[in-house]
Amino acid sequence: MDERVRQEYQKIYSELYFITLLVCCVSVIAKVMFFHQGIADCWLEYIVLVGSPVYRFVRCRMLHVSAPVVEKKVWMIRLAACLVTVSAVYAVVTYVRTGRLNLMELLTFLVPFIFIYLLVCFGSVIVQRQWKKKLEDRYDEQ
Repeated sequence: MDERVRQEYQKIYSELYFITLLVCCVSVIAKVMFFHQGIADCWLEYIVLVGSPVYRFVRCRMLHVSAPVVEKKVWMIRLAACLVTVSAVYAVVTYVRTGRLNLMELLTFLVPFIFIYLLVCFGSVIVQRQWKKKLEDRYDEQ
């Protein structure tokens, strides 16, 4: 298989990965909002949403490949967009399910979520930068 065909396969798999994550997100929202199931009923989606990025991270480390580091401005825009989207979706789901919006309940969900999300985001960026520098140093010596 030549390089061009291989790159096209990688592009297709990348798109499939994104679609899979999107379908899992929609599934969680639909289960909670329309079928009135709890988060405990979404364990398969949780495994896919959390497990696939972890698997990608581990495989990059195993294959000695560093993921591309996104520039800070783009990364912050993505972060803000994600946090705003999660906040809005949670508020809408809560309002649809209960008919009211309790600010305290919203904050008890959002504060731990934002803390954990930021911890994982910053931690993964720091680890990726250190790994990239380590790989560059290693290949510069050779």
